[in-house]
Amino acid sequence: MPIKIIHTADFHIGMENYGFIDPKTGQHTRLSDFQRSISYIIDYAIEKNVDCFVFAGDAYKNHHPTPTHQKILLTAFNKLLFAKIPLIMVVGNHDHSGSSFKTNALDIFNHIQSKWCFVFSKIGAKIIETKNGPLQIVGVPWPSKSLFSFQESEALNKEDMATIIQKKIAAHISWYGAKLNPKIPSLLVGHFTIKDAIFSGSERTTVVGRDPLFFADDLSPHYFDYIALGHLHAHQYFTKNHNTTIVYPGSPDYIDFGEQKNEKGFVEAIIEKGNSTFTFIKNPVVRPLKEIIFPQNIGENFETECRSIIEKENIDGAIVKIKYFAEGSTTNTSMDDFFHILCKDAWCITDIQKIIPEKISKKKLDAPVINENKEIGEMIRDYCEKKSELFPHIKTYLEIIDEHSQTVSTTHG
Repeated sequence: MPIKIIHTADFHIGMENYGFIDPKTGQHTRLSDFQRSISYIIDYAIEKNVDCFVFAGDAYKNHHPTPTHQKILLTAFNKLLFAKIPLIMVVGNHDHSGSSFKTNALDIFNHIQSKWCFVFSKIGAKIIETKNGPLQIVGVPWPSKSLFSFQESEALNKEDMATIIQKKIAAHISWYGAKLNPKIPSLLVGHFTIKDAIFSGSERTTVVGRDPLFFADDLSPHYFDYIALGHLHAHQYFTKNHNTTIVYPGSPDYIDFGEQKNEKGFVEAIIEKGNSTFTFIKNPVVRPLKEIIFPQNIGENFETECRSIIEKENIDGAIVKIKYFAEGSTTNTSMDDFFHILCKDAWCITDIQKIIPEKISKKKLDAPVINENKEIGEMIRDYCEKKSELFPHIKTYLEIIDEHSQTVSTTHG
């Protein structure tokens, strides 16, 4: 029978880039936002009575979550276990301590007395029983040196570490895949980067120059009916031979403004031998991020035109970032007050940045510095803000980048 799963990843509980401490709860508003998004996914899974819940890594901001952060995840996942929904997890890079001698952030789930909970902190395979029959799972946590023995780790230092890890992981996947029962639905769950995938935000800082990059064929897709990945925050998918689809659900909530144009949600998949399908489910409770960049030549009636631009944006309940071009005589305080009044329907304004023409002109003498660890849109913004002749065209450039990203995503799909 078909097996229905929920596939999600990259909760990143504890990321509090924007917002404030809510005096009513004593909790940061972004933590409450993330908790609401996670609860929605859990409640959806229980309501749909799914056969299995797959979490593909990166539960927390880092591998040493606070008791509050642990309570949020434990409370959510315990609801699944109480409903007798098998929970499959792999350890992500943010869950990993970086050492084989230290405990990862998901290890606590290994000590829960439940036959429905399975954590892959090492590469391995399991057959689990679901309401609609057995499901074969190969789990691959974030690929690091600590996955190998001390002797192997020493050898990695002598060659291209990322390439060797990639080849070793690919060999492990192929070995486990060859041992699967071809008559039972099979699932690969992993936390790593597919070459040519789209990076959208903060995950880029851990990807560029550090992660081993995998080709789709490295995952031996012909052995699996569905490949569930985590690590990249933009939802995307890749189709391969034998009707196998490789899927990133993306993060269910926004981590930073580099992700503001991504749709956030999770994946509902139906797994069958040779005929698996999936549907991306949008997160209806996610709090939007809105970056509003006002053009340089906005006109004489600055306030009226700003108001008109704001009214065209749906900022109700959103986290807003503002950048505007103004003469040096304009005081920051008065403009900050103006934008706060103008954006009264926003949840909060995280930043109001004033760009002064004279300062931009002086920056022309300096070569713009590009930080490759940033998302491409942010790099373009940084560059244009230091080039006065390019600054008025920032919005156009960002739209072009967004259109290109959508085209690439569609092509891969």
